[in-house]
Amino acid sequence: MPSGARRTPSVAERLADDLAGLGYAVEPEPPPIASGEHLLFPDLALDREGTRWFIEVLGFSTKEYLATKLARYQRAGISAVALCIDLSNAPGCELSAHVCSFRKHVDVDDLLEIVRAGP
Repeated sequence: MPSGARRTPSVAERLADDLAGLGYAVEPEPPPIASGEHLLFPDLALDREGTRWFIEVLGFSTKEYLATKLARYQRAGISAVALCIDLSNAPGCELSAHVCSFRKHVDVDDLLEIVRAGP
């Protein structure tokens, strides 16, 4: 990248900015979470009313991958999780209470609807 050129913020970075702009305490790239022999790498952590939410932005997904990812969070004892999936790269993914769909940019209101509903 030429000096002085700006890189485009990632979807997760834009989401963090949107949430912070609304007054939410957001932690970008929180520490990895152990789940059995696996590690989970949330993009953001969000504190809302005493509950710490972990948010991952997935550029590509399958329904099997989403189910596995959610099960790993459950095994780690975490139910306050939201997975944001890009619908253009997620064939056959069924939405669940923990999945927020998007195209190019996560709609912060859609994500907050999941958070407000609770874990």
